[in-house]
Amino acid sequence: MDFLDPSAVIESRTRRGKRREPPSASASYRLALEERNTYPTAFNAVFTTAIKPERLHRKDLPPVPKNWQEAIKHRYAEDWKAAAQREWDQIYRVKQSVAVTPLQEAIKDVGPNGILPLMWVFTYKFNKNGFLQKFKARLVVRGDLQPRGELNAYASTLAGRSFRMLMAVAARFNLDLRQLDAVNAFLHSSIDELVTRDTARAEEFLMKLTQRFHIIDLGELQWFLGMRIMRDRKAKKLWLVQDTYWEKLYSRFELSKLEKRHFKVPRWRDLKEYEGEAPAASKKLYLEKVGSLLYGAVTTRPDIAEAASHLSRYSRNPSPIHLDAVDEALLHGYHTRYLAIQYGGDEKPNGFLISLFGGPIVWRANKQDTVTTSSTEAELLALSQTVKEAFFMQRLFRAIGLELDEELVIQVDNKQTIRLVTEEAIRLVTKLKHVDIHSHWLREAFATVRFKT
Repeated sequence: MDFLDPSAVIESRTRRGKRREPPSASASYRLALEERNTYPTAFNAVFTTAIKPERLHRKDLPPVPKNWQEAIKHRYAEDWKAAAQREWDQIYRVKQSVAVTPLQEAIKDVGPNGILPLMWVFTYKFNKNGFLQKFKARLVVRGDLQPRGELNAYASTLAGRSFRMLMAVAARFNLDLRQLDAVNAFLHSSIDELVTRDTARAEEFLMKLTQRFHIIDLGELQWFLGMRIMRDRKAKKLWLVQDTYWEKLYSRFELSKLEKRHFKVPRWRDLKEYEGEAPAASKKLYLEKVGSLLYGAVTTRPDIAEAASHLSRYSRNPSPIHLDAVDEALLHGYHTRYLAIQYGGDEKPNGFLISLFGGPIVWRANKQDTVTTSSTEAELLALSQTVKEAFFMQRLFRAIGLELDEELVIQVDNKQTIRLVTEEAIRLVTKLKHVDIHSHWLREAFATVRFKT
């Protein structure tokens, strides 16, 4: 079968909207050089040595093709064809992963509705500095057209909090971080739980893994899910930075046009519901911007978590003021893209932050989603949420064999809440059953010395 033959590919029945050409952006790291003296010395040294000049940057590339016809007419058509050939070769290299069957036989096995179309998905792969690394092509089945069945689709991914916890542990104990890429891993059968205890076993595991799968050893971990990982091994320090992500948003939403604009928006906490009706285009754009802001908030930027959560409340009907507010937040993220700072203020959000070895690994800042009748009840629910999250992290520590010498201490700034949890004679009088349940659970956990305040 010749995969280059257009008749071999059944086109999708859905079309995506037209994608805009990204505008040219200013020099990627100008701000880093201008604000160099504001960073910690160790961070500066690691960050500047991590940047190496290469050729094509993401801002210089045209949009990726949406289908095969666009790919063969693209500026980089030969590169896309080569990427598609590599994908096709990999699919056939893995035994028993695919077989060509006559159409009539397939219809007998699965019925006419069970035959799904294929489509090519193309994307650029960038390195940690935003420069083009390779052209990537994937031949996928249109699973969204599959008749609904009883089986649930599940794709396991590493949770952000688990990843940050592992980075904190690696920094504290100066552990090696190795990154591997299993080529076409989805074509292989799933692997059961694997456990390593020492370097020798880790090397043995790597050797066996390489024998079974086509493994690319990417060396020391420097880039993960859009996050740059930088280390100072002597100082036992590690940084997670998302500078290229904010540069991508700066280009995508054309924020350079707003640099000299004076925003006349109130503090985001003072924003009000829009009484008019926002155009459909404004709603779509606002959703895209808020979604981008939220992703940054939950990965490496706890300092913008509350602002992102608050702005997301107006997604159904954003006003021009709301759009200005989210633009201002995105510009803030861009201009602080190299920093890991939690800015203070005179108002405290309803949320929590859990740190390990000096760095945050879990945080939350949002509007409380349950009813309370007093600030004490609200503080009690926030404490309950924090303690439950801390207990989960303790179970995760035990799962990887990490034993901490220090006890779990939860810092609370409400004296009445502390008394309700720690003193036997004090009881919370409330008509809200859910608050009462949290109160009893916290008192029991404290009494059994599972945490301290």
